Amino acid sequence: STATLTITITPVNDAPIANADTATMAEDAAPILINVLANDSDVDGDSLAISAASADIGSVSVLGNQIQYTPAADDNGFATVTYTVSDSNGGASTATLTITITPVNDAPIANADTATMAEDAAPILINVLAN
Repeated sequence: STATLTITITPVNDAPIANADTATMAEDAAPILINVLANDSDVDGDSLAISAASADIGSVSVLGNQIQYTPAADDNGFATVTYTVSDSNGGASTATLTITITPVNDAPIANADTATMAEDAAPILINVLAN
């Protein structure tokens, strides 16, 4: 005798694949937008969105599907932004965005100097760079 066996495979949602990103900007520059989803994917073909983002220094916000980063004043070096990518079926993954902040030459700050001396006294030396 012959029998038929039917097997139903129920799909499960796979989490998106979030890959690390990098960006470079100058110190004290205007905020930059980074499309961190450009190198992320989802094997199920689900749509992706950024569901959270935080920075170790400076400030970050999510604008649509991009991250806007604003560096702290006079900061240079590296900043790390951690972000979460979510798919339309509840899957989520976390990745990092490393931002290189290049230094710029800041103008020196000149402070006023004062000195007091007696009339007809010998000349005095004033170190105007001391303050």
